Amino acid sequence: MIEKYINEFFEEVRKNDLTDFFHMSNYSVFKDDDEYVIKFTIPGADKDKIKLSVDGELLKLSVEKTDVFNGIKENLWLSPEISVESISAKYKDGILTITMPFMKDNKNRTDIVIE
Repeated sequence: MIEKYINEFFEEVRKNDLTDFFHMSNYSVFKDDDEYVIKFTIPGADKDKIKLSVDGELLKLSVEKTDVFNGIKENLWLSPEISVESISAKYKDGILTITMPFMKDNKNRTDIVIE
């Protein structure tokens, strides 16, 4: 389900010709049984200028503009299957890695019997 949101997020970037917005960055999205991982290549960004937060159903990413980086300001819709409290991020060597684990207890899920 989150694949739809991720695809919409990046389609919006492409549609608005915002590749420059990501400083010609590359990204990768990975999914396994436990989590989604998004990796952004953000060369020249200062770790202290990267802000990542959750506001309701949105993951908000922003990076302030610097002399060598144009900056980022984007929102990503989160799927209900994501454990918001467990989202983590790491920035190393120009790569921002955002890890979004799935909920383990599936409290928001239930099977519905069709009569």
